[in-house]
Amino acid sequence: MRKRSIYWHLPEGRSPGRQSRRLHSRRRRLGRPLLAFFGTVGAWMGVVSMPHDLVGVDLTQNDAVFFGTLGLSAIVGAGLALGSGVGAPPEVAHLELEADQRELERGGRVVMVPRTLDRPADEPLKVGLQCMERFDARVERHGKISAGSSQEPSMLDTLERVAWEEWVEVGAGERVAFDIPPHAPYSWEGDCLSFAWRAVVRERGADEAGGQRTLPIWVSP
Repeated sequence: MRKRSIYWHLPEGRSPGRQSRRLHSRRRRLGRPLLAFFGTVGAWMGVVSMPHDLVGVDLTQNDAVFFGTLGLSAIVGAGLALGSGVGAPPEVAHLELEADQRELERGGRVVMVPRTLDRPADEPLKVGLQCMERFDARVERHGKISAGSSQEPSMLDTLERVAWEEWVEVGAGERVAFDIPPHAPYSWEGDCLSFAWRAVVRERGADEAGGQRTLPIWVSP
């Protein structure tokens, strides 16, 4: 499978904005402590599961060990919860997507050709063009966006939603054209608001979580 850029939503040669750089920096800062926590929890679980005749005591009956392991697991869960709601969607190796151009203006047309590497050539595929909006918002517990007047504790997070999209179903190897609306959002890398365009291919009936292949596209005003 191809190696993905850390700024996977941008075509090659386009620089990330402050919001994208902040997201990458946040993931990098969280990654090292989470790795340490996972290692610690794994070590504790390994010790707890050892036969008691090897360590001289039945650790499964030791309250300190049990609650210590439980506490470390809770810390890991809290660390994961602090991660951003925006991440690279999973990709699958057997799908490919080509586009005749990766940079164009609003009102332009992009032609795509989806392909499968280990599936029947006539298998239907879903091909789409999406504009994704990233925006910063204060989020309460359970992922609810804060209304501002709520007394619930909240944290600033970056969320993502579809601003515009169009999908068609075609066979592998078939050409499909998409017209970008002249008044649709254009590509933008901002401080707290960004728009990113992408071409997408998925298996019929699959959603983003089920795996796809994407090509970032830059749309100018």
